[in-house]
Amino acid sequence: MRRFCIFFTLLCGFSSCGKAQVLDLPVREAAALLKTGDTAFILKAPAKRMGELSRISPSAPFYAGLLVRQADADGAETLSANLSATLSAALFKAALNSPNGLVRNEAARELILPLLEKKIPPEEVLVFLQDKKPYEISAWGAALFSLGLYEEIRKFYETNAPATPWDRAFLSLAILRVQEPETDYAAVFFEGVPGEACRWALEEGQKLDPPPLTGAETAAALGRMAAARSSFAEALRFFRITLEIEKDEQLFLRYPDLAGDLGRAFQFAGQGSEGLKLFTRWEAELAKNSDGDRDLHFKLLYYMGRMARQLGLHNQGNDFFDRALAFAPDALQTDACIWYILNSTVINRPETAAAQVKAYLPRWNDDAYFADILDRLIRYLVSKRQWKTLEEIFALIRPGNDGVNIAKCAWILGRAVEEGFITTAGGPAGGKTETADSFFKIAFEEGSASFYYRALAASRLGDSVTLAPDDPAVSGLSDDTEFFTGFFEYGGAAFVPAYFEEWGEKVPVTAMRLAAENFAAEGRWSESMRLAASYMGRPGYELNRRDLELNYPRPFRDLIEGNAEKAELSPAILYGLIRTESAFAPGISSRAGAVGLSQLMDATAREMAGRISRQGGPDYLAGDSLDLTDPGVNIHIGAYYLGYLMDRMGNPLAALLAYNGGMGRVRRWRAAEGALPEDLFLETIEYAETREYGRRVLAAAAAYGYLYYDMSMETVIADIFK
Repeated sequence: MRRFCIFFTLLCGFSSCGKAQVLDLPVREAAALLKTGDTAFILKAPAKRMGELSRISPSAPFYAGLLVRQADADGAETLSANLSATLSAALFKAALNSPNGLVRNEAARELILPLLEKKIPPEEVLVFLQDKKPYEISAWGAALFSLGLYEEIRKFYETNAPATPWDRAFLSLAILRVQEPETDYAAVFFEGVPGEACRWALEEGQKLDPPPLTGAETAAALGRMAAARSSFAEALRFFRITLEIEKDEQLFLRYPDLAGDLGRAFQFAGQGSEGLKLFTRWEAELAKNSDGDRDLHFKLLYYMGRMARQLGLHNQGNDFFDRALAFAPDALQTDACIWYILNSTVINRPETAAAQVKAYLPRWNDDAYFADILDRLIRYLVSKRQWKTLEEIFALIRPGNDGVNIAKCAWILGRAVEEGFITTAGGPAGGKTETADSFFKIAFEEGSASFYYRALAASRLGDSVTLAPDDPAVSGLSDDTEFFTGFFEYGGAAFVPAYFEEWGEKVPVTAMRLAAENFAAEGRWSESMRLAASYMGRPGYELNRRDLELNYPRPFRDLIEGNAEKAELSPAILYGLIRTESAFAPGISSRAGAVGLSQLMDATAREMAGRISRQGGPDYLAGDSLDLTDPGVNIHIGAYYLGYLMDRMGNPLAALLAYNGGMGRVRRWRAAEGALPEDLFLETIEYAETREYGRRVLAAAAAYGYLYYDMSMETVIADIFK
């Protein structure tokens, strides 16, 4: 794998013939400061620094532009806001020289508003926009609009298909400017997701005489923008202007996306009763027309279901969702309707949930979308000892791609056969078997889908979890991988999560892995683990050691291992607990008030600190202050508390569950389930948070034991269940 080396960056540049040459001192300083995210050096001498940045890398000005803009947003007082905006625009313009296509595209995106606000001369940008990537097209449109070349805009988009909301805005406004009002200008605001382009287009449209939007349309546009910010009460106020003052109901019926935002506003502003009444009337009228807009019909029924659900009208809501299925425009919306139906049932009438899941499961598309539904159902079936029904559910999900629930069902059924709860069970091919091994084999072969169940199955099969070879080192960086690596090389790591969220699965695994490694190198464990877990969950992924170490890092090693030894705990278990509780963030606090690496409540921490002091340990309560954000203090008390729970609960699993759910609650759950073995008892816990917490800690402990403590994963889990 090739990584940008900061020392090489600091010391060397490249001449046109490819030979390394020593950079002058200012450029070395610029590279070092940019690496730390310090932009003051740019602000002090912008013209001089621009050239220095480009000599570091043609892409460096892009990252510097983001940093300068962010410094202004954070309230830096080095330059006025106007000068800061002008400087960041100049940096983005310089980045158009980058050989990296993604850098150019994103720099062009950042230039759209500066071009429209005349922060940068448009003529200077047009000469750079050669490749016509999506945002380069939009930047070209912005430059033409800034120059007032409206007829040229229309010609430009005849040969360059509009690719972003900006393009639609430029084209519609240009047509209006040349006084050809046949454009559907309103569609800019009422189709798709409203964003910055909508805000600008609305302001620009108001400059025309007469304005192209009616009062009702303007209010609706403002409502959509408020809904996009999740300001639903404000959105509903604007939508009511359209409905009540301007009396334009038809606007919502012409644009299904607008109707959907109205439904969300009614729901989240707590006005579901009013919204349900209105949408029911609209849907009834639409149902009379066999040629009615199917997308609108779906939106009305879907939000009728959500509003009815909010009002506690679950049966009525389920009926709306079921009717909406006939109009669902895609697989995602189909799954959304089915999820709402099953979620309502599994919570309110769990005794009927299995029958409904069996009815709807063949109709859904993405098994992972229903993981929480199946987890709740499986919990109910195990707690009621309905093994045969569990077999039927397993037979339905087996051919799909839901590895976690396949492994879960297979493990539970295998254990049920072992324990004698069932004497004959349906095998994976629909036949009959009286052994558990076929089920354990299925759980084991699910690979990386369920680390926890795979390790459990391996312990029963006498097998061991093996890892795929690490991916080979990256010998050359693709545009997208180089683009994301640049954020770390040039001080912009804070921007990476937002890009990953926006791009989703378009980001290649190599780029995500490099980003995870960079976050880990900076001690930003939460971001690193989140990225690693994300790409490890992709279909077809094969587990390897390199990624496992990123997902299960070992910070605070001396503190965790030392305190585990004092408390007579396995360091693998303590690591699993701390990773699950806090993702290694020392200053984190939960909504309930738990603090620090071990997520300790103040009262519990004080009680344990008192016990530690009375047994000859340090007095953490001296002066009546207890700093639970101090890693040394927190880990010592957390390890002691876990050991304390193990003494009282009788086994490691019960202690871990009590750490999350409380001793009294766990004892009640355990008593209610009678003679179930520990692993099956875990599947019956009624609180999903505690149930999943147990699995996550066990899986993490197994990984830590395997990676760092010369233990098999199976041994770690067996020790916890003893």
